[in-house]
Amino acid sequence: MVSSRKRGRQEVDAVEAPAPAPKEPGLLERIRNMWQFANLAQWIFLFGKVVKLEDDLDIEDLEMECLKHHSTKLAEIGLALLKFVSSHRGLTPEIFDEYTRRQYVAKAPERNPFGTEEEPAKFAEFDIFTKIKVLQQLTQWTFTNPDRIRERMEEQKDSEQTYWRVEPFGWDSEDRTYIVLDDNRLYRQTEAPPPPAPKATPKKNSKKARAAARASKRRKLSQAPASESEEEGEHAEEAKADQAAEDDGFGGMKWECLAITLEELNNAIASFAKSRDPNEKSLRQRLVEDLLPLLEKQEESRKRKQLQKERELLNLEKLATAKRSSRIAGKLEQQRQEEEAREEERKRQEELAMAKKEQEKWRKLEKERESRMQTREQRLKEREARRILHEEELANLSEDNKKLESGQGRLSERHLKAEIERKKAALDELQEEDGDWVFDCICGAYGHVDDGTLSIACEKCNVWQHTKCVGVSDTDANRDDFQFVCKTCIRREKEAERRKKEAEMEAVRREKEAEEAKKRPPITIKFNRPSSSASNAPPPTLPPITALVPPQQQGDRVQSPPSSPVKHRLVHSSPSRSPYDSPYSNGQQPPRQAIAYPNGSANLSTAPFPTLDNRPLDNRPPSQGAPPAA
Repeated sequence: MVSSRKRGRQEVDAVEAPAPAPKEPGLLERIRNMWQFANLAQWIFLFGKVVKLEDDLDIEDLEMECLKHHSTKLAEIGLALLKFVSSHRGLTPEIFDEYTRRQYVAKAPERNPFGTEEEPAKFAEFDIFTKIKVLQQLTQWTFTNPDRIRERMEEQKDSEQTYWRVEPFGWDSEDRTYIVLDDNRLYRQTEAPPPPAPKATPKKNSKKARAAARASKRRKLSQAPASESEEEGEHAEEAKADQAAEDDGFGGMKWECLAITLEELNNAIASFAKSRDPNEKSLRQRLVEDLLPLLEKQEESRKRKQLQKERELLNLEKLATAKRSSRIAGKLEQQRQEEEAREEERKRQEELAMAKKEQEKWRKLEKERESRMQTREQRLKEREARRILHEEELANLSEDNKKLESGQGRLSERHLKAEIERKKAALDELQEEDGDWVFDCICGAYGHVDDGTLSIACEKCNVWQHTKCVGVSDTDANRDDFQFVCKTCIRREKEAERRKKEAEMEAVRREKEAEEAKKRPPITIKFNRPSSSASNAPPPTLPPITALVPPQQQGDRVQSPPSSPVKHRLVHSSPSRSPYDSPYSNGQQPPRQAIAYPNGSANLSTAPFPTLDNRPLDNRPPSQGAPPAA
């Protein structure tokens, strides 16, 4: 009977709504659920040192390498394993594919992924699941000679080697095995389903057997072609299923990764909270006591890296799933490096700006302190001048007082005593000012400051500063024989010494120049004196003579005209003067030949008067002897 009640919209939607499709596992989840991947990670953790793998290679790094599209790390791990398995000692990445195929052909030809062609398939071109299976197979072949591994391990005692074994962690109500490896992850192993029971065949001559024979005969006659194709398809599917089960290498068992993080482990523990099964109670208690504390400790360190690593894994998973080019991955890596470089540059600029700001602050404080020091020195100089003036005036007043006592003073005694008292008061005031102290530290504290901290005064300028600011320890400051001189006074002393040295060097240089000027020879000039007979002739032109002059005047040419006023000392053979001695004598000069000057210079060797260089004279009367030495 049809119901008369009309259904509501929510009931219709609830009935007609399709069931949600099961979510496909991602690439990372599929890798984690591979027993070969867990086996490979456990082998690397225990025996990685035997084949010289890196100690810091953990399962998370291995996952990241598996998600990279072109990972070189997996090829390096495979080459290290092949070197241990193979007897060939010259293995290189170029011949890795060929020699790995040889190992497969010799030990497991039915699982050979490299093919039988002349050129083997490339390991770099395999999908990630095939790569993991190849690496896991190489780890299994290392146990062909287990003594080689034992010899290279640190654990040499049998009691220590028992820790290499992996024992079940517990079981649940369905007899599924739970395992915890050294990566502190919880795995579950489900046994393979039992094979189907064989069909019961009736007896040959029974009534059921004859009825089944007649029914099968009718089916064969009516559906012969269709049945043949269906049987072939069924046989093919069964063969594929059997082959897949054989290729798995795990006996048809199912491997699952249940808990990695602390949250996932808590969810697994909560699923056993209300169970009454003794196995599940024991499993829950062991998870809480043994595994939960380890994950709680790891969670603190993992939280700092989780966000960044998950982001990188997601990007790598997208790249591996979509088979995107390595150029995009390089671009992302370049962008990340540029961001890191920009961040470092920004931090460096901030530190540099802060350092400049601090330096500018100290420079400003030092400049203000220097200005204050100069002002204080000016005040001290003015105070000293006033003190000297007051002392002189007081001395004059004392003289006037003595004159007043003797009756020669001009001022009255009362006025004189008042002046003397006023000058003494002024001197006392100046002395009190001299005793004043001032605090002027490089930290900016100035004036009459007493903040309670240990301070020290300069021996030169008597300015107080904090011992901490000037870098003096408390023990040194409290010593009686310790003397402190501030940086300003040290700098001024150095500048005074430098100026003194420069002045001394300048005085020494001037003395040397004066001594060199005294040692220079005098200037010597030679020329022909004109005679009376040749008075009408134009005077001969003398060549220019280079004089010995100071260095700053070298290069100047000095010419002496015939009418030079320089007087020469004449040397004669007799005490009486000869008419040849001077053009001003009254005697007649004997005629002589004109001297030719081919090059315009005077020929001093034929001159009719003695020369200054004691050379023999030509064309002279025999009565005159050789001139004496000048």
